[in-house]
Amino acid sequence: MITGLDYISYSSDRNMLQTIKHFKKILKNKWDSVIYEEDIEKDGKGQVNKITLFIAPNQSVYDSFDDLGYTINSDKESCFMLAGSKKESSQELSFFKDHKDKIDGECNLFLANLIEWTLVLPQYLEKDNFSYCIYDLFINTLGEKSGLETYSILPKPVQYYL
Repeated sequence: MITGLDYISYSSDRNMLQTIKHFKKILKNKWDSVIYEEDIEKDGKGQVNKITLFIAPNQSVYDSFDDLGYTINSDKESCFMLAGSKKESSQELSFFKDHKDKIDGECNLFLANLIEWTLVLPQYLEKDNFSYCIYDLFINTLGEKSGLETYSILPKPVQYYL
């Protein structure tokens, strides 16, 4: 029952820890009692390779996750997850449409300091205001300077470019 929809975006020249910190600040402004579970993986040199952030808008939603998974509750809220991971400067991607096993396309991305962001949401963006709002908040986080330099982002999930 713990299923969600993965929306994948890419950024470059972005500090993962600062991005997560800024996103958490935005979510804290939206929900006073937001709950986070954070997991950080580092390489042998102490560099962050991957961050996973599990988020619940409040304690009630958090407590119901084992039973409901990524399902919208009666208050139209749900848990969601954000994961960021460093990738090689060249990343080959395969695309699947219509949730079938057939590969519909492939492409290569060539970016410096490539970070793959996976946002796990409860519903399709087009069908659910909660999911769309979270996605929009995160994409705006990637696009904001927040005291840092300007960043390169793909403004929609890679799936939209097929």
